[in-house]
Amino acid sequence: MTPEANFLARHRMERAAAACAEGDLLADQQSHRGAMNRYYYAAFHAARALPRSFEKRLSSDYSDFVEISAEEAEKVRGEVHAFVNTCREILERPQE
Repeated sequence: MTPEANFLARHRMERAAAACAEGDLLADQQSHRGAMNRYYYAAFHAARALPRSFEKRLSSDYSDFVEISAEEAEKVRGEVHAFVNTCREILERPQE
């Protein structure tokens, strides 16, 4: 990952953490609609912190003369599978 992409990913994770904290504050104040909004954006920013798969897709789909190596594809594959599996685990938890 380039230094710029790393910086952007860390920034997005900071935004995700801030949105979570804001959601917690709102939930503690019984502002459930506002809390849900902040939790949604926390998940949104966290998902955007994994830019590699999106950037690679854009460049491979829309740029001329772009080659994706097996190593790059395998790295993105692992990251995306881990992300999807984590989301699945969260969704499979018993609902309260």
